[in-house]
Amino acid sequence: MKPLQAMVVICVFIMIFGLSKNLKTREKDKYILSVMGETIAQISNKQPVIIASLRQSPNCDKIAFYANRYYEGAPCPLQLSDFVTPCANNYSKLVHEIHNYNADYFLWEDHYWPDDWFDFNSQYRKNEFLPIMRSKQNGKDTLVLYQYIGQSKTSEMNGSRYQ
Repeated sequence: MKPLQAMVVICVFIMIFGLSKNLKTREKDKYILSVMGETIAQISNKQPVIIASLRQSPNCDKIAFYANRYYEGAPCPLQLSDFVTPCANNYSKLVHEIHNYNADYFLWEDHYWPDDWFDFNSQYRKNEFLPIMRSKQNGKDTLVLYQYIGQSKTSEMNGSRYQ
């Protein structure tokens, strides 16, 4: 085999094997996000929902897309949220910000959660958040979707926002 042909064969093998690994990971992530969104759509009876995350998150945007895609109106496609500064590592402030944001769901993401903050997954209050779905990697939670069921959310669900 000539050196040029050998080089081409090696490059093709590198591209095939390297690219296939990257595509599989992304497809798995996309699948998890779509399942989370579809689950929200079923829970909300295909009504528009707002999903909050600690920081602006492409995962949150994708879940919101799948959750709101059956809604016949026009929900806001880009939901901006950044609660790091106003919350300042305080659970009560985080809940307050989520409530003021009018969020129906909260997406906890491992890579966005500051290391020196409280452990939300072990400290959330069951009368405020209901875990809906988890995504694990190597036995560790990477994404956890919570439904926000704070005190006044249940009365709002029957209000004009959802009609």
